[in-house]
Amino acid sequence: MNEHMMNFRETCASCQAPLQGRRDKRFCDDACRVKHHRNKAGVLSQIDQILHNNRTLIKRFRRYHAQLAADPVACFVWLRRAGYDFNFHTHVAGQADGSLAVMCYEEGFVVEGDGVRVVSGARSGTAAVHHSVAEPGTAWSDLSRVKKRLMPGEG
Repeated sequence: MNEHMMNFRETCASCQAPLQGRRDKRFCDDACRVKHHRNKAGVLSQIDQILHNNRTLIKRFRRYHAQLAADPVACFVWLRRAGYDFNFHTHVAGQADGSLAVMCYEEGFVVEGDGVRVVSGARSGTAAVHHSVAEPGTAWSDLSRVKKRLMPGEG
């Protein structure tokens, strides 16, 4: 091979093996190319699975634990222990009372005091209020404070 055919990348993006051939080559063979792209799809699949689990947990909480809904601390603790991952959500929606709901598809919660209040999917969709971009940060700092206070080792 001449020098013009050598790859500037030098190694495969998947297995780090030395590359030879076209200058713009990224993978050493088809198997590495497919493996690389499937790994990307796997990450998206994992995130989607977490989001669906979060949505299911909020729906289950609203359906079976209405007696805990009045206590934001108990609501937070139940969601956390059930496996809710507070790091993943789909969007932040404004509520009619001016609060911001952290949403997972059509289900969500509002940070309230030292816990969270689960909101109904129907209310959150119809009562949307426009908020500035800076306001969601306040909801996340409140949630971080609640997590540190109620789950000290997990902050």
